[in-house]
Amino acid sequence: MNCPIKIPNSTQIKSVDNYTIKNEPVKSIDLMERASAVFCEWFSERYPSRECNIAVFSGSGNNGGDGLAVARMLKLNSYKVDTFFIGDINKASADCKTNYYKYNDIFSNIIVLNSNFEVFFAKKNYNIIIDGILGAGLDRPLKGVILNLVQWINKQEAAKISIDIPTGLFVDQPTTSESINADHVLSFEFPKLAFLLPENAQRVKNWEFRSIGLHPRGIEKINTPHLFITQKDMLEFVGDRSTFSHKGTYGKALIIAGQYGFAGAALLAARACMKSGCGLLYLHLPSQCVDILQSGIPEAVCFTDPHLQVFSTPPNLENISAVGCGPGIGTSSTTAKALKKLITASSLPLVIDADALNIIASHQWLDRLPPHTIITPHPGEFERLFGKSQNHFQRLELQKRMSVKYKIIIVLKGAYTTISSPDGEVFFNSTGNPGMATAGSGDVLTGILTAIVAKGRPPLQASIFGVYLHGLAGDLASKKVGEESLMASDIIDNIPSAFMYLKNTYHA
Repeated sequence: MNCPIKIPNSTQIKSVDNYTIKNEPVKSIDLMERASAVFCEWFSERYPSRECNIAVFSGSGNNGGDGLAVARMLKLNSYKVDTFFIGDINKASADCKTNYYKYNDIFSNIIVLNSNFEVFFAKKNYNIIIDGILGAGLDRPLKGVILNLVQWINKQEAAKISIDIPTGLFVDQPTTSESINADHVLSFEFPKLAFLLPENAQRVKNWEFRSIGLHPRGIEKINTPHLFITQKDMLEFVGDRSTFSHKGTYGKALIIAGQYGFAGAALLAARACMKSGCGLLYLHLPSQCVDILQSGIPEAVCFTDPHLQVFSTPPNLENISAVGCGPGIGTSSTTAKALKKLITASSLPLVIDADALNIIASHQWLDRLPPHTIITPHPGEFERLFGKSQNHFQRLELQKRMSVKYKIIIVLKGAYTTISSPDGEVFFNSTGNPGMATAGSGDVLTGILTAIVAKGRPPLQASIFGVYLHGLAGDLASKKVGEESLMASDIIDNIPSAFMYLKNTYHA
């Protein structure tokens, strides 16, 4: 797999900046100019109108230097910009001072703010506020005049856009004070870990990242367990099929799913498995579910459990490539016994979801899972398995520790679904949308993952690709039906389009 995008901490961000300055080499003021030009290009693509009123707020550090450079560039490009500086210019960073005086040499109208800053805004309404006050190096909560300014900015109806990171937001730890609640953020070179965690949803509503040309060797030196998956990492998974291949070439998957009243979960997982390219699919079902599945997916072979309504007896696993288990199976004692036999006796790759996870949690059977088992909990199931966390940074650390401890792959579902490996790495997914928060979406993912593992991909690679494919299919579905109306079956219907989209990119 291609090397995913690294997600550095605040210290590493500073170190790669310094490496670039030393080894490109480039002056720090010129690197700042380059970053500001990237921001302005991004901004002009989204806000081409020169009729909007823009306020740019800059602090006295290097992020403030970015803000002053951005204000100058936008004003030179015919935008209507008012520029505000908060702090003492005599105590500002060297590059911030340079951009302060460079701006003043051209326009001579920087407004220096003090504790009475609100008087400057009484007669003018701004459509856009650009935040360049404080940057990624912040390590303590806001206070004083800057805190008051941030609180005032958050009350304004203007679109709030932050340069690199919202003022007040910590990069790699929980933010304990207020921050700018940014509508958009352009991050330089890398995503920030804080952008990817649910507790910062209101602080960072939308974000993108663009390269500012930091030195490749400096980036290579970053050692981080946090990685961001993008489309280019997926292309190797979608090569053409061999002319002389046959159904056996693409794996024999077994899905154990369904109970009386929950045959739909089995059907969703089964359809997703077949749409994801599995060669042969076997379903193990309670007998009362068989008719529904045979009519709903005639391509699958159905094995009937001796029990009428629940999973009670593990099937023969001979010649099976991978097993998916859990969607809709319930948590009865009969099913728990059968699941225990399955996980303790199987040497096959396992994908475990839904009710199977709740059984494992209630019986504390995590240590019985074979190495490299894939489990796919949603947040509630994760808590039942591993306990509660005080915040999402702590939960992320817990996820990493549990993957290492039990030698399993944990796919924690949600926005930017996180995939943790037995080596302690965490991969953040970049596809998906809120419309996928719907019944059955997880069953679809189980089917996708089971198919990809059955086709012979190592479990970690299969998890990364399967989660990306699942999210991409959901994104394509949302473009057709919208997020409100999106159903799990829409995700399945768009798996072929997701494959074709990636293949067309691969051949481009």
